[in-house]
Amino acid sequence: MLRRIWLSFVMLCLVAACSGRPGPEVLTPIPEAADGTEVIRLYAVTTRTADEAPLLGFDNTPSFELAYRYYDISVPPHRRAGQVTWPSRTPDPSKQFVVVDSGIMERPDFLNEVIARNRSNGSGEVGIFVHGFNQRYQEALFRLAQLTADAGGSNAPILFAWPSNGRPLEYIGDRQAAIFSREPLADLMDDIVKRNGKTLIFAHSMGGFLTMEAMRTLKLEGKESTLDKLSVVLAAPDVDLFLFRRQMELIGEMREPLTVLVSPDDRALLLSSRVGGGRPRLGALDVSDPEVASVAEDFNIRIIDVSSVESDPLRHSRYINLATLYTALEGQASGRTDLATAGTFVFDAIGQGLLLPVNVLTRN
Repeated sequence: MLRRIWLSFVMLCLVAACSGRPGPEVLTPIPEAADGTEVIRLYAVTTRTADEAPLLGFDNTPSFELAYRYYDISVPPHRRAGQVTWPSRTPDPSKQFVVVDSGIMERPDFLNEVIARNRSNGSGEVGIFVHGFNQRYQEALFRLAQLTADAGGSNAPILFAWPSNGRPLEYIGDRQAAIFSREPLADLMDDIVKRNGKTLIFAHSMGGFLTMEAMRTLKLEGKESTLDKLSVVLAAPDVDLFLFRRQMELIGEMREPLTVLVSPDDRALLLSSRVGGGRPRLGALDVSDPEVASVAEDFNIRIIDVSSVESDPLRHSRYINLATLYTALEGQASGRTDLATAGTFVFDAIGQGLLLPVNVLTRN
């Protein structure tokens, strides 16, 4: 039975273009960006082991030493929102995402540069992206570049890259790799908050599980002041619902409402639930259920159904097409008391990938 479930998952991954995935060679710098391109500096903090030279990325082997890197990635001027066009053997910066520069950093230099860049643009908020299950390092890095470009971000985006195996049949191994990385992620959160204050954590899929474990670690270490300055968004979180409630009971009510983006039709989470003995997943909640609304109120959680947003065949990556609306969504939340507080909501989208920038949230 389990084998049939995972075979179904692999077939869905193939449909979703998991085949032909980019290798670490896409991180080879192309020194000159094309005219009209936007160059985004990203930072990476990882518990992965560095590839051997001349490759510039990291493999799926866990490392007990955190590594710090920066990457300048050129984003092509004419592209479809939500898409990453990978470099070919002969990269074309006018049409493809390409790395134009990268380098190794030490922790003090990393922290100083991130905080300085963030303060210079006046945004006030550092963002940390925690990728999900079945992600290779370069995939997560380029995805963050796409999200940053689509959201119009000008701060210092950080990728926290944990050692996912990057293979669809390695679910259990990925979960262990996430647990391995919870203390380092907690330390990164604490480092950034102490130096900058307000910090956004955006976590997808199994990255949501890792983020919850890191927050639990901060609570156990008595770092409530760090938790108070976190703004956390969990997109399609692959978290056992019963475990989530236990985690929240320990963490306690967040000062900033925890935001959870859910889709009851998420096929990846359906398979995850089956593998987990049928236990429900946080990212597949039904916001029309009164009990869900009650839990949201109890723990100061904002649960938003994003099922109407265009997605991949697995219906697990809707967050990709929400990036262009992040600023508008935050503006609504800050301007309306009902959206700034806990509760259950529905996000309405119109057309194929066309999202309304205003009045898109309606309270259930």
